[in-house]
Amino acid sequence: MKGRQYHRKFLQPLNTALLYLALFRPDAAIIAFLSYLVGVQLAGGAIALLDIGIAALVSLVSTNFIYTCNSVADWKEDIVAHPNRPIPSQRLSPDHARRYATGLLFISVLYPLLVGRGPTTVGLFLLLPILGLAYSAQPVRLRRWPGFAIVVISIGLVTPITLGALMTDPRAQIFPVTAALFMFCVSVVPLKAVEEVAEDQSTGRPNLYSRHGLRLFLWTAAGLSVMTAVAILKTDGPIRNFLVAAALGALMCMVLFSFKKNKSGIYATIIRVVIFEGVVLFFFLDT
Repeated sequence: MKGRQYHRKFLQPLNTALLYLALFRPDAAIIAFLSYLVGVQLAGGAIALLDIGIAALVSLVSTNFIYTCNSVADWKEDIVAHPNRPIPSQRLSPDHARRYATGLLFISVLYPLLVGRGPTTVGLFLLLPILGLAYSAQPVRLRRWPGFAIVVISIGLVTPITLGALMTDPRAQIFPVTAALFMFCVSVVPLKAVEEVAEDQSTGRPNLYSRHGLRLFLWTAAGLSVMTAVAILKTDGPIRNFLVAAALGALMCMVLFSFKKNKSGIYATIIRVVIFEGVVLFFFLDT
């Protein structure tokens, strides 16, 4: 009996922590973490424990705040679209989640002042929580307008790799890579609309897929073509191979899903492919 009680006391804090972390997204955590470390490698740095620690802060604090802030702002909408998430499923109260988000915001503003290496990197660190507030919080709430939302998401996705490079070497030539990745994101992120049709209909938000149908795929294909050209012309080495492979992987997913009646899942599939390619790049750069 005492053993069971001890077991429960031990597991309760862990379960609570996992519940708060469930406001985040595993794919976003992996992308932010790896992106920062790839940025370190691209700037010629050897990954040290400090780099891993900062990458963890970028992922588990700054990027986590972006997604947690959105979960708090959208929990009523998630009752319809994502009922199994912590707040709509009533496993976590909105007030507790809001306090957790406030704590993440405080830390995401504080730690850059301690680890940043100059105004540029401090500004990039602070850009992440600013993007989170601009995307989800009133009165700005750019999530209401698809065009602005896509740009905000894309900037947030390319910031960690830029940070990793500039924290390693302020003179690092990372911006061609950042530009190509931004084009990739602006091309692919609109496909999220395919999976958000019901959610947007229930909230009255405009949905790009409902509005444009398969023409949205043409936008993505055109954007990926431009991004591939930029990658080939302006980058080299393994990162160029990764960028081209990411574009081809996304195009292949689009071709496969174009034959499906239900195209929901295309964005998530592309993200999984890019994560796999990113892991391969990370270990290839490290050799």
